Amino acid sequence: MGDAGALPLRSEIPGRHSSPWPERLVFTACMICAILLIPEISSFLGESLGSYSLIGAIVCALVITPLVADLLIRIMYRAMKLR
Repeated sequence: MGDAGALPLRSEIPGRHSSPWPERLVFTACMICAILLIPEISSFLGESLGSYSLIGAIVCALVITPLVADLLIRIMYRAMKLR
C-alpha cells in the first residue's frame, strides 16, 4: 500500500497555520467559559425544571462549545489571513 493512505502534515497544507496551539487555546478558553457558565445557566432555568436544568445546561455546553470554538477559530484564521 505504501504512502497512498498517508495524510499530509499540517505544515504541508497550503494556507493552513502549522501550529495547533491557537486552536487549542481557543477551545480551552471556550471549555473554561462553558464550565463557569453551567451553574449560572442551571440557576437561570430555575426550579421549575428541577434537576433536569443542570443536565440540560451540561448537554447545551457539550453541544455548543465545539461549535463556538470552531467559529472563533475560523474568525481568528481569517483575521490572520491564514485560510
